[in-house]
Amino acid sequence: MTGPFIFIATNRLKPGAYEAERDRVPGLVEFLKASEPHLLAFNEYINAERTEVTVVQVHPDAQSMELHMGVVRERAAQAYAATLDATTQIQVFGAPSGAVVQTLRAQAAAPECRSASTPTTSEDSRGSATEAAALGADSTAALDDERASRPRTLALAVLVREERLADSIETPAFTPKR
Repeated sequence: MTGPFIFIATNRLKPGAYEAERDRVPGLVEFLKASEPHLLAFNEYINAERTEVTVVQVHPDAQSMELHMGVVRERAAQAYAATLDATTQIQVFGAPSGAVVQTLRAQAAAPECRSASTPTTSEDSRGSATEAAALGADSTAALDDERASRPRTLALAVLVREERLADSIETPAFTPKR
């Protein structure tokens, strides 16, 4: 069963960077429209506190994601310099190519995604690989006063789900060009 390749990344914004991020994204979208004709969807959402953004990308296949990673590389570096503090989570739905896996491993090992830890691989109950790089000892939210007084760090988890259990209903606007 073939289907779309979906990539979701959550990024923490630098303090006070909401306005700059809001100003940056429309130019990125126009660049992607002109550079990536196969990209089906690219959306960025912000949390209520305006401290974190989530990017949702829908590609027709993993090869489109490979192209995207090459096209956007320089702009991503600029975004980390200007507005993004760290990537805190990545989710992948669909079978990634070797090049995509290699890039995700490199991203999980990047300074903006980790501290002293390195990526590890484990298998979930369905046998799909899960990449994880921990950024510290406490990656859970503060649930009580004791925990609230300790410093918190986040973890980057790259979750890959390759097996699709059902075909989707594709509307003409989202049907991949074959």
